[in-house]
Amino acid sequence: MPRARSRRSGDSVGLVPTGSTLLNLACSNTVAGAFKLGTLNNIIGDSSAGKSLLCLNMLAEIAQRSEFKDHLFIYDDVERRLFFDIRRLFGSKVADRIVGPDGPVTESASSTIESFYYNVDNRLREGKPFFWFLDSMDGLDSEASERKFQENKEAFQKEKEGKGSYGDGKAKINSENMRKITQNLRNTNSALIIISQTRDNLNPGFQPKTRAGGRALEFYASHIMWLAKVKKIKKMIRGKNRTIGVDVRASISKNSLTGLQTEVDFPLYYGYGLDDISSMIDFLIDEKELQVSANSIIWEDQKYSRAKLVKHFEENGTRELQILCKKVWTDITDQLFPDRKPRYE
Repeated sequence: MPRARSRRSGDSVGLVPTGSTLLNLACSNTVAGAFKLGTLNNIIGDSSAGKSLLCLNMLAEIAQRSEFKDHLFIYDDVERRLFFDIRRLFGSKVADRIVGPDGPVTESASSTIESFYYNVDNRLREGKPFFWFLDSMDGLDSEASERKFQENKEAFQKEKEGKGSYGDGKAKINSENMRKITQNLRNTNSALIIISQTRDNLNPGFQPKTRAGGRALEFYASHIMWLAKVKKIKKMIRGKNRTIGVDVRASISKNSLTGLQTEVDFPLYYGYGLDDISSMIDFLIDEKELQVSANSIIWEDQKYSRAKLVKHFEENGTRELQILCKKVWTDITDQLFPDRKPRYE
C-alpha cells in the first residue's frame, strides 16, 4: 500500500536551517531546514543549555545560503550578554551582517516588551526580509512595570509605603500584539525566533517546567522547542577534567509542519558551536545503522576511530551521512503513523 508521505513531511522550500541535521529532521522531516519562513518560533531552555549558541549557529548556516543573501540578521540582545567572538566561531559572513534592532548589535536592543513590538513593526514596514532573534523574552520588562518601579522608588526615598506590584502585564501585551506580528512575517519572508528561559511550574499536576510570556507564545508559535542539558562534555587537560561543552537534548513539543513531537540530542562546544557530524554518528550508532567493533566504527567496510571518522566527513563532506540519517529518520517516522489507506483523495 503506498504511503501518503507528503502529509508527513515538511516542504523543504523556504526552510530555515539550524546547523543540526537531526534538529532539522525533528522539526521538518527534511535535512534542508527546521522552521518555515514567515513564522514565529519559540526556543525554551535551561540556563547554559546552549540557546544563544544554537541561534548563532543558525545564523552561520543561513549565511551560507544564497537564497537568504538579502535577509537582515537582527540579534536583539536584551540580556546584554552576547560576548562570543562571533567572527572566530561563526565566520565573517555572520559578523559582518549581524546588527541590533536599530544599530550595532553591541549598542542596540529592545528595552521593554512594547519597544520590542515597535522595533519589529518598524522593520516589517520597511518590507525587507529578516531573521530576528530575541534573547530573551524574560529579559524584557513592560512600561507599566517600569512606571511601578519608579513610583515605588520615589516612595522609598520619601520613606513612604510603595503601591506594591501587580505583575508586568507581559502576557497581555503579547496577546494583543503577537497576532499582528505573525501575520506580517509571512508578507516579508521573515522569521522570528524568541528565546525563553525555563521556569519551575508551581501548579501541581502540570508539566514541571514552563516559561514566561503567557499563552500567546503557545498559540502563535509554529515550533516550540525545549532545550535541556543532558550532561557536561569534559576533556582531560593538564591532568584535570575540564568542561568544554554540553550534550543537549531538544524536545519538540509543538510542530506545525509535521505534527510530530520528537527528541534529538547533539553536542555543543563552547569554543566551536554545534557538532553536527558527531550527533549524526551517535544517532546512527544508537539506531544500529553503524556498527561498532573493538572501539572502531565501520563506515563503507572500513574501520575508523571516532576522531578519524569525524575528520573523514570534515574533509569529504557530510552529504552521504545526511542521506543515511534521513533514511533512518524516515523509517522511524513512517512507523509512527497508522498503516492505513488514506480516507480522502
